[in-house]
Amino acid sequence: MSRHYKIERVDWKIKPNKRLADEMVHWGKVMGGLRMVPYVTGKGWAGNIGFREDNIVWVTPSGGGINDIKLEEIMGISESDGEGFYWGHPEKKPTSEWEIYWGIFKERNEVNAILHGHDLFALETAEILRESYPDEVGLTKSVTESGSAEFRDEILETLKDTHIYIIGREHGFFALGKTFEEAGMLSLEFRSRANEIMIGKKNYRRILDKYHIN
Repeated sequence: MSRHYKIERVDWKIKPNKRLADEMVHWGKVMGGLRMVPYVTGKGWAGNIGFREDNIVWVTPSGGGINDIKLEEIMGISESDGEGFYWGHPEKKPTSEWEIYWGIFKERNEVNAILHGHDLFALETAEILRESYPDEVGLTKSVTESGSAEFRDEILETLKDTHIYIIGREHGFFALGKTFEEAGMLSLEFRSRANEIMIGKKNYRRILDKYHIN
C-alpha cells in the first residue's frame, strides 16, 4: 500500500520570489474566474498551484481559495539529507497534493511552474485528448482519491518526458511549464481544444468563421 511522504514543520524565514509569487496569485484568479476549479462553500475556488525556485518548491496552502491567494500564505518545502521540511504561515499546511509537485519537479528539470485545476471540459473529453495528443497529454489508468498516496503514484507513473498536460481521471489536470505564462497558456489551450471536441470540429469552425475568428 502506498504511503505519504513525511515532512516536518520548521521555523524558517525564507520567502518566495515576489515576482513568481505575484504570477501565482494572477493565475489563481484566472483559474477561479474561468471556473477551471470547483467552488467550495466557505473556502472559495479549489485547486492548487506550485513553482520551483532553486531547490525550494513553493505551493498554495491546503484549504485556501485559489482565486484569493495571499502572499504570506504560500508554503515553502525543501529537502536536506533525505528529510523534508516545510514552513510559512503558522496556521497553514501545504496543499495535500504537494507530493505531486515535488515528484514532477524532480522528474522534469525543465518544469518550473504547475497549475492544477478541475476543468470540466478537459475531464469530459479526457480520453479523446489523450488519443488526439498522445505526446502532450497523459491520463491516469484508474480513478483514485485526490490527495491520496495512490493518486500521487498514478500521476507520477503517467508522466512521460514529453507530457505537458496530465489528467487525473475524473479529478483534474496538471499543466506544466518552464514559466507560469507557459503553464497558464497551456491550461487555456487545452480548455479550447476540449471545447472544440465537445462542440464538434465542423460546428467549431463554423462558429469561428461566423464571428471572423480564425
